[in-house]
Amino acid sequence: MQHRLNKKRRQRILLLGIFVLLGSMVISLLFNLTVRLPVNAEQPIDAVLVLGGSMQREFEAAQIAKQSPEIPIIISKGSVAPCLSRLFEKQGARTKGVWLERCARSTFDNFFFSTPILRRWGVHKVLVITSLTHLPRAQLLRSEEHTSELQ
Repeated sequence: MQHRLNKKRRQRILLLGIFVLLGSMVISLLFNLTVRLPVNAEQPIDAVLVLGGSMQREFEAAQIAKQSPEIPIIISKGSVAPCLSRLFEKQGARTKGVWLERCARSTFDNFFFSTPILRRWGVHKVLVITSLTHLPRAQLLRSEEHTSELQ
């Protein structure tokens, strides 16, 4: 009889613990969605990360470089440096502070090789430029490298 009571008591304590854990996770999620996300959304971006090579994405990066020359840009596995330099030049955008990461071979690699650079720059908020077809893979991955600054 005593054994059954102890077993029921342990089950109740376990269920209570699970309930408290789930409850705290829900509260944390709601807090992040209602308070932190809106506050962070208003903060300016610290850097731009362009995933994969595409002239359209690189054109968008050049527009940002032209409008906000203080924001550093990483183009992960983009076009070759001379082509990018020419594209930026045609848009009247600067190339100083634009980094071309050449090691990536996948969406995972885009983040793997770019994240240490962004951390070293002290970046907290990144604008990611990608395509609609690339976006689902990029969202799964939210995170030494071979980079070179464009001349």
